[in-house]
Amino acid sequence: AATDAVMQFTQGNYSSIRAMAVQEITGKLPDKYKDSFLPGWRGKAMHPDPLAQYKEFFRGQAFIGNRDRRATWGEGVRALNDAVRTAKPLAVPIYRGVYGRDNMAKLLAMKPGQTFDVVGPTSFTVDHQVALDFATGMSRGQQGRGLARGVKSAIIEVLPGARGLSVQALSPWRQREVISGGRFKIVGIKDDRTPTP
Repeated sequence: AATDAVMQFTQGNYSSIRAMAVQEITGKLPDKYKDSFLPGWRGKAMHPDPLAQYKEFFRGQAFIGNRDRRATWGEGVRALNDAVRTAKPLAVPIYRGVYGRDNMAKLLAMKPGQTFDVVGPTSFTVDHQVALDFATGMSRGQQGRGLARGVKSAIIEVLPGARGLSVQALSPWRQREVISGGRFKIVGIKDDRTPTP
């Protein structure tokens, strides 16, 4: 079930999986999904055809096609939440690129020593350059055009020790992706802006 959810998470259903996983943790579906198709999906079987070719990722579990899948969306998000929560602490730092008025306002209001929660499974990367590309609007998924002038962005670096799942083997993207979440403490803030002419 966790593998099915990861496959959906990395294949374009990121928002759906994340919203359902947040509901599993908080008991509340994010407002923008209340009138969507998601509430009706919880008991339905997942349809993981985009990654059916990734066979036997876990020993004895072959992914041959939709007819062999039995996990429901609800089971998948529960299993993914549990897998992230109980994952081994990572030995390397992970990164996430951030931009946008609301995200940056929240980030810039924080001070060292404060904690913040990342509720539900969230994409990080072990590759600093991937996070930088995302933070500046230059990643392939963003069409690589860059952010509009004046849009603020940042990179969050999480020191080794965070719990996370490496999902590189289940993702066709070269993002060196790790799924993580939970409570994080700010140990420092650094301004690396380069003056522009």
